[in-house]
Amino acid sequence: MRFDGTNSDRGSMYFYGDTEGYTMPLKADTYYRITVDAANWGTATNKPLRLNVTGPEGFTAVSQQLNMKYDADKTDNAPQQFNIMFKTADAGNYVVNFQVPGGGNEHNVVISNLRLFRALEDLVIDEDADFVPAERYANVTLKRTLVEGWNGLMLPFDMSVNDLKTYLPISDVKDFESITFNDQTQLVTLNFADASEIKAGVPFLVKADEAGSQFNFGTMLLDNHEVQTVNKKAEGNENIQYTMTSSYAASTDLTDVTFALINGNKFFYHMAESSSSKAKGMRAWFVNESTDPAGARLSFNLGDESTGISQVGVSATEGSQLYDLQGRAVNGNAVRKGLYIRGGKKQIVK
Repeated sequence: MRFDGTNSDRGSMYFYGDTEGYTMPLKADTYYRITVDAANWGTATNKPLRLNVTGPEGFTAVSQQLNMKYDADKTDNAPQQFNIMFKTADAGNYVVNFQVPGGGNEHNVVISNLRLFRALEDLVIDEDADFVPAERYANVTLKRTLVEGWNGLMLPFDMSVNDLKTYLPISDVKDFESITFNDQTQLVTLNFADASEIKAGVPFLVKADEAGSQFNFGTMLLDNHEVQTVNKKAEGNENIQYTMTSSYAASTDLTDVTFALINGNKFFYHMAESSSSKAKGMRAWFVNESTDPAGARLSFNLGDESTGISQVGVSATEGSQLYDLQGRAVNGNAVRKGLYIRGGKKQIVK
């Protein structure tokens, strides 16, 4: 519908849900969300729009003002989505109206795709069940096991780090920031910096002060963000790159030699192509996408704490002959920490 301050006897208001053939009978004490697509009409820019909801016993809810950027008469511009979220008081008929403050033809607007949602629901996000991100307003319970120490984590909502610390028993939050490479020692270092905010679908690291497995976040606004990978290349050597990623799936197979997994106070490098490692939902891991040198030694720089890679079940004495990356046999006291080849497979000696 297109409207302005002249095509209605209500001035700068257009009503929906009253006596013009439709009512909105809503439940008491219930969260709802109304969304519309809105765009300008005409030559003016940044035209304002507000959504207002009225109901029984003088109920009123008013949205923040939206200054519309796009013109509906230009085919290359999509309308903006605007919404108001509110909690009803008594049960009864509610009315939404669209207000263009100021009135007059200079405030012509176009409204389409009006939708009403019951906004608040009880939502359990479980690491053992597939989760599909969607826009919703919910009381969120997170079932995600945290071990004491460092954990890879990804969440389906935005949040400040300070707020996150009120819900999880954590003392530190880190983002994947950069990669440095020492050409002489062949050491790749993944560097992490203090995070200021959590973005939906973006993996990060948290340091848990104690273990836990279930956390109540209360009322949260969730988005439909898919997982966002974080890719970094080494400073001065773009052939070295690692990607930090995650998944909402309950189980993700990790069978490639290039995956690094976070587990408490150690960082495990998964190499066994013949065995099956799996990651539960909302974990985080690192994909080595380096081309040269693909087998460089790896460490993590977490600021005050730095650590190398530990490999479970691999030692310098078991199995067949151990070779360095240049193909030379390595025996006895010549073995040092680093990456080697045994039986045609890469192995890390700690």
